[in-house]
Amino acid sequence: LTQRFLRQRRGAIQYDILEQEVDTNAELVEALSRRAGEIDAAGIGRSNIAVVDRAERPGGPSEPSMVFNLMTSLFIGVLASAGIVFLREQLDTGIRDPADVKRVLGLPLLGSIPRVEDGDVLGELNNRWSHLYESYLAVQTNLTFATPDGAPRTMLLTSTRPNEGKTASAVALAAVFSKLGKKTLLIDADMRNSRLGDFLGMTQQDGLSNLLSSDQPVNELIYSPENHGFDLILSGRTPPNAAELLAGNRFPFLLRELAGHYDHVLIDGPPILGLADAPLIAKSTDAVIAIIEANGGSLRTIQTALARLDFAHVAILGAIVTKLDDRNAGYGYGEGYGYGYGYGKREEA
Repeated sequence: LTQRFLRQRRGAIQYDILEQEVDTNAELVEALSRRAGEIDAAGIGRSNIAVVDRAERPGGPSEPSMVFNLMTSLFIGVLASAGIVFLREQLDTGIRDPADVKRVLGLPLLGSIPRVEDGDVLGELNNRWSHLYESYLAVQTNLTFATPDGAPRTMLLTSTRPNEGKTASAVALAAVFSKLGKKTLLIDADMRNSRLGDFLGMTQQDGLSNLLSSDQPVNELIYSPENHGFDLILSGRTPPNAAELLAGNRFPFLLRELAGHYDHVLIDGPPILGLADAPLIAKSTDAVIAIIEANGGSLRTIQTALARLDFAHVAILGAIVTKLDDRNAGYGYGEGYGYGYGYGKREEA
């Protein structure tokens, strides 16, 4: 009986629990129903989206725009090119203004030489009213006041590299000195790559290399070109040992002998860089004149060349700036002269 009572009691308890769950769920359903009615009455949850037009397939990509990108790239390219040109112009370290000779290199400026477009340098020098003649006349005047004793008796004209106007300047100064009544001798000492004979229209003959390698009398190798007024010693045949010939005692002795017979001896020497010849010649002369092309070699190259002469204990009297035109600051004749001095292909006349 007891067992039966207990079973009934447990069943009654389980019944009460289930009855409570039924009531709770009924209340929840009733609450949800009321909430659904409220939402429906307020219109919440209804979509206001409507189809206006049907989408059409595009004929090409909307991005990127090829025309826009090309125009942008072209603009950037032009701007970058202009910037590079401007930067290179600003970084150009060559001698652009004759005043740079004194300001940057610390050398006296002996003269500024214009370009001559028609290439008739000798004709310009024969015209005493030409700008070219007046420019070299100014150089001669500056040389006269360069030392207490006047213009040096023996002078070497050299340059940093070929094609700077060295040979043309040597011929011009020899012509100016001779026109002023000075007995002048011009020596072509560039025995490796002579251009002086070609510049004067003369065929190559025996010359300096023969004098330094033999006992040939010097008066047999002095030429007097017509219409120039000065005497000339050509370079002679190209020797295999030019530096050795110049380093010997024969060259200084020859130079002293010639200086005793001439008012001025001008030497058209080889370029400084790459060869030992120029410093060897310079040690036997009274003065060295540096020929510098305007807007030519870089400032570092020029300074390196001058340092070679300084290392050889050779003092430079001054510099001549060649190939100047109207764009060079501090100079201008106003007629657009242009002259291609040269070294390597017949003075570029």
